[in-house]
Amino acid sequence: MSKLIANKVLNVKLEPRVAYYGSFYDEESNQVDKGVAIFFPGPHSYTGEDVLELQGHGGISVLRKLLETVTFFGARLSEPGEFTRRAFLNGKMDLVQ
Repeated sequence: MSKLIANKVLNVKLEPRVAYYGSFYDEESNQVDKGVAIFFPGPHSYTGEDVLELQGHGGISVLRKLLETVTFFGARLSEPGEFTRRAFLNGKMDLVQ
């Protein structure tokens, strides 16, 4: 899912673990912001799953629009502790960590 969202929001194919600087686009191809995107494919990510990290410039309205855009494309907000839970369930950490 994260790779699909990356293709739609960035209009480029990301290489794994390489920082890309460019424009973020919404569902109507309007530029939302410019920023950095990094794709971490599973199992080589914190959670052991594919992860897309987007770093915008900031500003509440811009970040809100970016969240609206990625949720439009199928993402959802994570629950508290969800990344750690997924990492544990995928064998990336144990209970001691």
